[in-house]
Amino acid sequence: MSIHLEDRANHVLNQLYNIEEDFYLESLPPVTSALKRLQNILRRIHREMGKQVVVLVDKYDQPVLNVLENPTKARANRDSLRNLYSILKDAKERAHPLCIRDRRHDVFQN
Repeated sequence: MSIHLEDRANHVLNQLYNIEEDFYLESLPPVTSALKRLQNILRRIHREMGKQVVVLVDKYDQPVLNVLENPTKARANRDSLRNLYSILKDAKERAHPLCIRDRRHDVFQN
């Protein structure tokens, strides 16, 4: 099954919104950038809990590996991942990323 980029972006924003609800965080004004929303969530959870947030990044390499035959898509996916990882790196006082690679389940589909 193929997931279009816009659908995937909406799915990610929905997941982040659910995290806000799960942690009883007041939802921000409409934020259309998942990366910006993630930054805010990490900051707010850290502030509320007083501890580092563990961020599980499952199958971190799949978005690139799944499209290696299409260099343009592979580069675009790589750049998106770089943006995500830069947010996690910049939030090192608030977040601890845990990247795992599991071939049994395919979360990222083309």
